[in-house]
Amino acid sequence: MKLELLKTLKEKLKKNSTLFLMPGHKRRGLDELNLLLDTTESYENDNLNDPKGVIKRSETRASNIFKSKRTFYTVNGSTGGIISSIFYATKPNDTILIARNCHISVLRAAIINRLKVEYIKTNYIAGIDYNIDFEEFKKELIRFKPKAVVITHPNYFGYPTDILKIVALCNSLNILLIVDEAHGGHFNFSKKLPISAVEAGADIVIESTHKMLTGLTQTALVHVASDIVDIDNLFDAIKLFQTTSPSYILTASNEMAVSFAASVGREKLDENIAYACELNESLKSIDKVHVLDNNFKNNRFTRDPLKIVVGVDGLSGDALMDRLYYDYNIECEMNDGKNILLLATLNNKKEDYDRVLDAIKEISNSNINNYEENYIKYNPYIPKKAMEPYEAYEKEGIILDKKDALNQISKEFIAPYPPGIPIYAPGEIIDDDKFLPEKTICVKSL
Repeated sequence: MKLELLKTLKEKLKKNSTLFLMPGHKRRGLDELNLLLDTTESYENDNLNDPKGVIKRSETRASNIFKSKRTFYTVNGSTGGIISSIFYATKPNDTILIARNCHISVLRAAIINRLKVEYIKTNYIAGIDYNIDFEEFKKELIRFKPKAVVITHPNYFGYPTDILKIVALCNSLNILLIVDEAHGGHFNFSKKLPISAVEAGADIVIESTHKMLTGLTQTALVHVASDIVDIDNLFDAIKLFQTTSPSYILTASNEMAVSFAASVGREKLDENIAYACELNESLKSIDKVHVLDNNFKNNRFTRDPLKIVVGVDGLSGDALMDRLYYDYNIECEMNDGKNILLLATLNNKKEDYDRVLDAIKEISNSNINNYEENYIKYNPYIPKKAMEPYEAYEKEGIILDKKDALNQISKEFIAPYPPGIPIYAPGEIIDDDKFLPEKTICVKSL
């Protein structure tokens, strides 16, 4: 058999690209994770799904670092942690309230547990998701009185929620709060960054150690940060969705990521925050270049400055991302149609930022063709729901051309990745074909 994927990965490694995308380790500091460490449950190794020895002690140390009630290592990514947490918190036919900028895994959990889904709209302006507004959150929470609520803190662009107010409101109404903090694991290690949902006291918080910390892809943490969570029952749910053959290399990588952040993380975060802010200011001074500002309030950034969002007038986000990769060997995390997102972490270095600045200076001075601006990667409103996601999932489907799918009920998730936020979820009426792929699976009419 042709080893095409392996060859592709090895060839790409030789390029030695400047990395402003996940995973957060940026291919640095991985020397200790030798593949010969791959093993199974045997003498002295402990068992991730029944930890009593070395893994249990490691998770306890991680919990002490994050100041949680309990911290679990997982190897199914934040996706597994989110699905497990929602499964724990709800029963079939319960109502769950979800921020519309939720990750696709939240809706997968709603399908698995046959939940009724309601949404909180997000503040979406000119292609940028500014996250949910507290007053809107409060209104919908009181209106629907859900069994549980799921929010994203921070979102892909680095915007947090008003997490302290949200936690207080959920506590007062006795509604369980699950926080997708996949992009906020580093919040725990800098007082300059927005407050972590763990520190704020949210009930269950899921963080990806592979995104903004230094874990290998798929590594994540599930934190219990309040006293109302039944820890044993939550762990039962985690085990239900977790492989029975968890990777010891990934588990050790979780431990290493937490240890690294706790030992030198604050210093490295401070350095990279300074580099990122310096780059942002330098980019602002370039003609035809625009960025998202980094503002400061109550001694904290109001947005994660390590999410550097930049655009060049006359270039689409796709075109700018391609130019940086093919002409300058710089890999970006994503684009939203107009802007690119550079994802920096505590493991970037000063020369990484310098390369970006030099590249964008050159690009902005080159010949650029105007383009029609459209932000195709997010839906700024909530489509009308014809049926619950699980009901659409269980219906017979039909594949339709883009033009024929208009006004039909979606049976699939239409969610560009990244960021993995649904434009249409199963059960929603497709009312604008500009968001659609060429072929779409819809619910077959009776």
